[in-house]
Amino acid sequence: MGYFTSDNKKDTYKDLDRFLKENNYSFGYRELALSIYWIDFICSYRKKIARMDLIQKELESLIDIRFQYKKHSQQKHLTDYDPFKSIPKNLTYIATEIGQKEKISKRIKELEFYMLLEPLKTIKVSPRNLIILVWGYAFKKIKESLDWELMENLYSWFRERKIRTNLASIFSSNKTARKTLQRMYYKHTIEKNFDSEKQKNLRDLISFIYNKSFIRKEIETGIKIPTKKKGVRYWQ
Repeated sequence: MGYFTSDNKKDTYKDLDRFLKENNYSFGYRELALSIYWIDFICSYRKKIARMDLIQKELESLIDIRFQYKKHSQQKHLTDYDPFKSIPKNLTYIATEIGQKEKISKRIKELEFYMLLEPLKTIKVSPRNLIILVWGYAFKKIKESLDWELMENLYSWFRERKIRTNLASIFSSNKTARKTLQRMYYKHTIEKNFDSEKQKNLRDLISFIYNKSFIRKEIETGIKIPTKKKGVRYWQ
């Protein structure tokens, strides 16, 4: 039997949309799918900032090289100093040709972006749990209580369709039972923990994904973060 259809029909995204509409939900397949893509995007960046100390070290080295090159360019008629000779061995992707200064600037911007994502390191939650937290947040915006049968069916429905795609890593390899989903959800949302200052970044991240998926409904090439304020709660 299908999750959202009769016995003799196969579920499609149209069936899912119809079912949610009939049950007075103001969102459907598109919003739920967008939230999954945002979670995958964010979790992929979390892996890239696992070693913030190395990012900081590389950034400082490149900024110094860029400064030395600029200084050399302004005084090249006075000295034969070559700033590229000081490039550390671990930065071998930078060639010694003058034209590589654009590559250095591009990498500096990338590393600065990673530095702004540092709050992600403090958020200890798996992609699977984050899906349930974001969906639970969306559901409770409409109804006071969560329909765990619906939550289980939605998670299973998306898992079956994404498990063989590049989104497979954010789903469990095996089917997840309803009680497990509930336990995952309440583990993060019990009042004494979820309302604490320690969990502020997680609350802000959930709100950010919800706004991007269920309100603004868009996928961008990157997350826009103000440069003067550091923290997930300042994400736009």
